[in-house]
Amino acid sequence: IAGREVTAFSGLAQPDRFAATLATLGARVGHRMDFPDHHSYSATDIAALRQAAAGKLLVTTQKDAVKLAGLWNVTVPLAVLRIGMQVTHEAAALGRAL
Repeated sequence: IAGREVTAFSGLAQPDRFAATLATLGARVGHRMDFPDHHSYSATDIAALRQAAAGKLLVTTQKDAVKLAGLWNVTVPLAVLRIGMQVTHEAAALGRAL
């Protein structure tokens, strides 16, 4: 998504962090649609997202993408940001604590 203008949407408690992550990856967030945390998407939401995107790439979180099952029309491009974690320091100590 680096260098592309995107429309970002999410149902997160802190959507600004999602937008900041996209910017860090080089995306230009032209428009955002922030839904309440744990939002259950509806067909009306999907229609609004398609209109807001206006031909630009829609980007959401992996958490939100799973909530779109059965609602999303695959003809509309959607990118899903996956975030993972890698322990690089004190992994053994973390393992013992868990």
